Amino acid sequence: QRFPNEPRVMLLHVEQLRDDGDLAKAQALLARLESRIASQPGLRNAVASEYESMGDPAAAARVLAMGEQDDATLGLRAAMLATAKDNAALAKLYDQLKQGASRPDSRRRMLLGTIAETLERYPEARQWYRSLPGDQSRDAARLRIANVLHVTGRHDEAYAELAALQ
Repeated sequence: QRFPNEPRVMLLHVEQLRDDGDLAKAQALLARLESRIASQPGLRNAVASEYESMGDPAAAARVLAMGEQDDATLGLRAAMLATAKDNAALAKLYDQLKQGASRPDSRRRMLLGTIAETLERYPEARQWYRSLPGDQSRDAARLRIANVLHVTGRHDEAYAELAALQ
């Protein structure tokens, strides 16, 4: 009551409203918080998390798109879009990441592979996964390659990939 316009207090109120089942009021309060994200970037993830908790991954992805983007934020956005089954928006994000990735690092390559796999662009996913250098993410990429091979009916190659990884 002392600080009704303090963002953290507003987030607490959103959580209480959500817990009480009053999603309409909670969402209205979150919409008010969204206008503050530009001036307080730390709010972005908290607001997105509340939208996700309310079962609105599309709104969470929209909020995550605000402000500066790093690989962690892009990964969260992609996950929210996939959860929302918004393949059109996910494809748009994928295309943007591909265009801006002349020499992407390992995390970005893994993200691009994961998005391509989600979009069922399996040859592209395998290409991204195979392009990872030999660092710690390489083993995870090889597991994803085996999955892509299996999903596309190339079972013998998938098993061979897993055996090589062993």
